[in-house]
Amino acid sequence: TTAQICLSLDMTERSVQRILRFWRNLQAQIRDPKVLGRPRIMNDTEMQFLLALIKHSPDLYLDEIAEELYYMHGIEPGLSTIHETLRFLGFGDLKCLSKRAREKSVAKIFDYVMQAGAEEPDRLVFADETAVNVL
Repeated sequence: TTAQICLSLDMTERSVQRILRFWRNLQAQIRDPKVLGRPRIMNDTEMQFLLALIKHSPDLYLDEIAEELYYMHGIEPGLSTIHETLRFLGFGDLKCLSKRAREKSVAKIFDYVMQAGAEEPDRLVFADETAVNVL
């Protein structure tokens, strides 16, 4: 009751009534920030799948995640949608990729295998992190 609040906070009854009236008026105007704006493209089930996918394979690219979402749930979210959903789910810093993930590209690997596979093995030369010192 108002009297108990007054005793607990050592305030006048008029001050408590004014604060409670202000709170009731303000509470009616406060909206949950998670429901503001457009509705989300992904529902809770798809977000849970996204979380499980990231936990299982943290080195996936956004386009690979999009493919998995299409195969498993039939949705085609854009890469920015996946990025924003991951941020919404608490993955704020998405630039921390492992070295393996940064170097991984299925299309590039496929192109390399197709080009190098046509050459004779004794014609292939591999150089890694080479440099020329001209001093």
